[in-house]
Amino acid sequence: GEYGEIVAARYLRKHGYIIVEGNYHCKFGEIDIVAEDKKYVVFVEVKTRSSIICGLPVEQVRDDQKKNLIAAANAYIKKNNI
Repeated sequence: GEYGEIVAARYLRKHGYIIVEGNYHCKFGEIDIVAEDKKYVVFVEVKTRSSIICGLPVEQVRDDQKKNLIAAANAYIKKNNI
């Protein structure tokens, strides 16, 4: 949710990243956060949980979601000539 994205963006900024774009949309899907530092561009999928009873956030990203995220990241890279 929005709260998780705010927390994630704050974390990234604290670690030297600049938030380039939030909620980037394309035909392949959405990327919650696009950030960069002097060396990397990162594409972030945010999963917010109040506990790990239902599993870790990383376990909540299905294979089809991973494929869509990669396709969206590639579209972003192409669009922005990265």
